[in-house]
Amino acid sequence: MKVVVIYESRTGNTAYAAQLIGANLEAAGHEVGVYPTGEVDLHALSEADFAIVGTWTDGAILFGHRPGGAGNIAKHLPTMWDKPTYAFVTYAVRPGNVLRGFNKLLASKGADVRGALELHRRHLDTDAPDFVDGVLAAFKPSAGATV
Repeated sequence: MKVVVIYESRTGNTAYAAQLIGANLEAAGHEVGVYPTGEVDLHALSEADFAIVGTWTDGAILFGHRPGGAGNIAKHLPTMWDKPTYAFVTYAVRPGNVLRGFNKLLASKGADVRGALELHRRHLDTDAPDFVDGVLAAFKPSAGATV
């Protein structure tokens, strides 16, 4: 399968998670492109069987959680045209309801959000492979998709 991993990162944790996700997908035999939000290869995205999009959790420790970099994502993420999409957010203390907001943002860009997961920044080396395993187990290609 062809997969595009797109990320928005501020401190490098989400970029690292995206690279780990991409490496695990490649290790499973898939063709993968990993891109920051503002540098997405539109041809690769159009050819991808599905996309994975990630960002960080922004907000106060106990309340006000929101997808980090939402303005950049809204501005730079291409229209997804019902592309099957899986989302992830990285967090330090607790993510609150950030996935709900992130899924809405992705849906507003036309993504067909099929699943999402929170990845703790201290457990990326173990959480990223688990996320990939879950995505691969859940993904069901649409008619005509190549696997």
